[in-house]
Amino acid sequence: MIYRFDAFELDEGRYELRRIDGVEPSVIEVQPKVIEVLFQLVRNAERTLTKDELLESVWGDLAITEASLTRCVSLARRALGEHEGEPRIIKTVRGRGYALGVAVHRLRSGEPEGASGEAVASEEAASTPGRRPRRLAFGLLGATALLLVCAWLARPFEPGLVTPPAPPLPEGPSAASVAVLPFHDLRSPDGRSLEADGLVYAVIEQLARRPELRVTSPSSSFRFDPTAPLDPSRVGDELGVGTLVLGTVRPDATGESRLLVEAVEASSGFQRWAARFPLSDTTKTDGAIASRVAEALGAEADLDPLRPGVASVEAFELLIRGQQAVLAADRERVFEAIGIYERALEADPDNVRAYVALGEVYLLLWLRDTELGAGDLDWRAASEASLLEALERAPRDPDALSAFGQLEVARRNWDAAEAYFERALESGGGARPSSRMAGLQMMRGRLDRARPHAARALRLDPLGNQSLRMAGRLHLYAGELDLAVAHLRRAVELEPRTPYSTRLLANAYYLSGDMDAGRETYYRIVPGWARPLARLSDRVIGSEATVRGLLEADIAWTGHRCRRDAHGTALAWALLQDGERMLECLDLAAEHHLFYARLEPLLDPYRDDERFQAIMRKAGF
Repeated sequence: MIYRFDAFELDEGRYELRRIDGVEPSVIEVQPKVIEVLFQLVRNAERTLTKDELLESVWGDLAITEASLTRCVSLARRALGEHEGEPRIIKTVRGRGYALGVAVHRLRSGEPEGASGEAVASEEAASTPGRRPRRLAFGLLGATALLLVCAWLARPFEPGLVTPPAPPLPEGPSAASVAVLPFHDLRSPDGRSLEADGLVYAVIEQLARRPELRVTSPSSSFRFDPTAPLDPSRVGDELGVGTLVLGTVRPDATGESRLLVEAVEASSGFQRWAARFPLSDTTKTDGAIASRVAEALGAEADLDPLRPGVASVEAFELLIRGQQAVLAADRERVFEAIGIYERALEADPDNVRAYVALGEVYLLLWLRDTELGAGDLDWRAASEASLLEALERAPRDPDALSAFGQLEVARRNWDAAEAYFERALESGGGARPSSRMAGLQMMRGRLDRARPHAARALRLDPLGNQSLRMAGRLHLYAGELDLAVAHLRRAVELEPRTPYSTRLLANAYYLSGDMDAGRETYYRIVPGWARPLARLSDRVIGSEATVRGLLEADIAWTGHRCRRDAHGTALAWALLQDGERMLECLDLAAEHHLFYARLEPLLDPYRDDERFQAIMRKAGF
């Protein structure tokens, strides 16, 4: 069977993808899993395929994450000549999966070249026989005109604010500034594997322990595709580093797997050092790699004996899967992450990273579950128990110290939190404790003390959402709106699913006087299918009524008077100048923590209100 769509065809017999818009069909070389994904899409062209369906049909019982599917879809789009930002053939159906956006025809092998075949998903024009009655034609014209008018009314706003200056660049890169890029695993169809990713995470952690090295965090370096051609100079400039660490996993003639690692000078592309490592014992490999890289960079090479390792590849894989679940920003996935981390502890009872991750997830649930009825489990107590287990095993671990500092923030023990963050930084902590220290200083109203920590976090993690968001928040509170917009726009571009950066960007636009850009940014928080309706409503009944309607609908949907984010809902009511509902939600948020209420510009009109002051005292300010 041959499936013909757009300018391409898939041949089941020859198992190949061909382009057919030229004089002669040309074969397009793609990986087997990419062809499998394409076959599933064309065989089911009449409907949307969920991600779970695609994972099961293409990979079967293999434990593969959604990242592999996303990678295959990206490669398929590239083979079809599509732009990632505006795919036409392979459509993403948000919250569901993928669907084919063009007509597909089936041809049996041996049919003449010009045969149209059996239509699987044909265009409307191809299925309309004969002439239509004139009345139907006028009806179609009228409906088309109405749709065009609605589409024009629902078009996105164009931001009126002049494009702000780019965020300040990190300090000039030196040889001691390092980014460890994802390792290319030749054993995997998409070039990535949990084992290889786990090694990269471990090497980054080991290198970050050396105060003489500046190491980019995984949130920045993992954005690069290990299978794509590498331009060392461009990547080095984007990450602000002088050295790139690259790796390739490949099986040898005996079937054993080996890892080739090299350190490359970013400015010239010259290789500074290279070595091969067997992967028979992963936990020894990561320390050896970090030690050799440090030697090549002229840094102290002895590994910290107090730095805990991970005892098995299984524990590595579980930790990465847990991180992926948490990053999905969905409450059900967060509970899934708890189960994954518990399995990691079963595989490795002394796994400090798993204890820290589990403690942070419990703390996240405590901060979010303002009104969700969490049952008998005290999330904050569970967080403390996990983090104490981590500190007992590794008293100097910067991640454990930083996480415990966040717990003290939730307890409103400001001085204790600051002490833990300082210890984390003294122990070689990277961007995360710097961001958290900056956040704590802003919570306490100390912008000047927050600035150096926010700058350090941005220097260490220039593409990290948390680093960019913290820098944008600082500039927003300082009234430096152009810089705030620049940092927050970048954060939203890199992590569009994170509502916190989007909300801050909307506020920055509003405060700068660009109401259209503010509304358009705010509408990005609502589901994609509702955005055109929101824009249409904005033009028909006004923006204030539209935003209020969106809030009311969200509250009705969740069943909570302040949604699941009481603090964010309070700011939304403040934006609408609804003081009563703002104070109601702010009071509810104060049961946990009001975060940055001391500096939030939207709350300035209420600071002299007695109820507002009582709420601030309740929150510990």
